[in-house]
Amino acid sequence: MIVTAVRAYRVRVQPTDPIRTGRGPVPARADLLVELVTDDGRSGWGNGSDSETGIAALAAAAPHVLGLDLHRTDPQSLWPTLSKRLPIGPLSAVDTALWDLHGQALGQSVASLLGTESGHVRPQVRAYATGLFRRERWTAAEHARELVIEAEGYAAAGYTAMKLKTGFGLDADTRHTAAIRRAIGPDIALYVDSNAAYTPPQSIALGEAIADYDVGWMEEPTGPTDWAGYHQVRAALQGISAPIPVAGGEQLGAAADFAAGCDAAAWDVVQPDVVSAGGITGMWRLGELIRGKGMALVPHCFHTGIALAATLHLLSAQPLNPPGCGPPFAYEPLLEYDRTDHPTRQELMRPLISQHDGFVPVPAAPGLGITVQRDVLDRYTTTSETIAAL
Repeated sequence: MIVTAVRAYRVRVQPTDPIRTGRGPVPARADLLVELVTDDGRSGWGNGSDSETGIAALAAAAPHVLGLDLHRTDPQSLWPTLSKRLPIGPLSAVDTALWDLHGQALGQSVASLLGTESGHVRPQVRAYATGLFRRERWTAAEHARELVIEAEGYAAAGYTAMKLKTGFGLDADTRHTAAIRRAIGPDIALYVDSNAAYTPPQSIALGEAIADYDVGWMEEPTGPTDWAGYHQVRAALQGISAPIPVAGGEQLGAAADFAAGCDAAAWDVVQPDVVSAGGITGMWRLGELIRGKGMALVPHCFHTGIALAATLHLLSAQPLNPPGCGPPFAYEPLLEYDRTDHPTRQELMRPLISQHDGFVPVPAAPGLGITVQRDVLDRYTTTSETIAAL
C-alpha cells in the first residue's frame, strides 16, 4: 500500500441556529482535511485545525509522505521529520491520515495498534454531552428555560455527564447551574466551561457560588497560557467547601505549552485536541506527559467526524488516568461528545457514531473505521487541492 497522492480540503459550515459562549458568538465551523491516497485506491483521512496557510504548508510534507509503504511504515517513525516541517494543524491532519492508512494496511483498527503499547482496547468509551450553549435568538428568560429542557433530554438519553456553558455573568451562571442540577439529579456529573470569558477572581467567585451543586470541573477559567491565573484559581477552588477541579488546554497546540502548564500545576484535567496537538502521535505523547504529572487527560473534541473517530480510537487504547486526579468518570477515558448541530460531524462519514446509554462505540473496522461521504465533502468544501502526486 503505497502513498501516491496528497490532497487537502478546507471545509466550512455556517451555523443555521447560531450559538454563543460567554466570549461571544461561535463562528462558522472550519476545518482542514487531508486525504492520503494509495496505489490500491484506498484513502486515509485526517482533520487539522483550519488556517489560511494550512494547505500551502502541506507541500513541505509531500516529499516525506509520497512513496511510503504503509505496511512497513509506523507513523510514529515519521514524527521527528514531519514535526519539523509542518505547522501543528497540518501536522495533526497528516499524522492522523497516516495512522488511518497504517491500520488499513495491517487490517487492524487504530485502537488495536495503539493498544499493543498500552494493553487496553475498549470497544466503547464513556461520553459526556457538550451542549447547553446560549442560542443567539434567545432572551435571558428563554436561555434559562431551554437549558433545563436540553439537560433533561441528555439525562433521558442516558448520558452520565454533561457540560454547561458559563461566562454569562455570576448571577446567571449560578442560577443556570442550580437549575440544571435540580433537573438532572445528583447522579449525573455536571461540568462548567467559561471559555476564558472570566478573570481569575471572577472564576473564583463563580466557583464559590456554585460549590453546593457538585460541579465536576471548571473549564478555561482564564486565558489559555495564564499559568499564574490558572494556579490561583486551582488553589482557591481546592480550598472551598466542595472542591472543584480545574480543566483547560483546548486552545494549545505545542508540546512545550502543555509542559509549561503541567509544570505550573495549572490543571487537574488537561484537554488537548487531536486536530491541533499533533494528531494521534502528538496526542499519544502528550498523554504520557500529562499522566506522568499526575493529571487527567480528557481530550477536547469539537470538529468533524474524522476527528471524533480519531479521538475515540485514542481513548479506546488510553491508559487509565492517575487515581484521584479529577472528577467522577475522569479516571477512565472520557469522550467529549458534541451535541450541537454540525453537519461535518454528523453527515461527513459512515458509520454514524452515536451514544447508547452514556457510551459511544469505537469503530471496529481497520484504520479509523470510517468512510468519508464524497457528496457531503463536496457540499461543504470551499477550497481543495492535490498537493502532490506520483
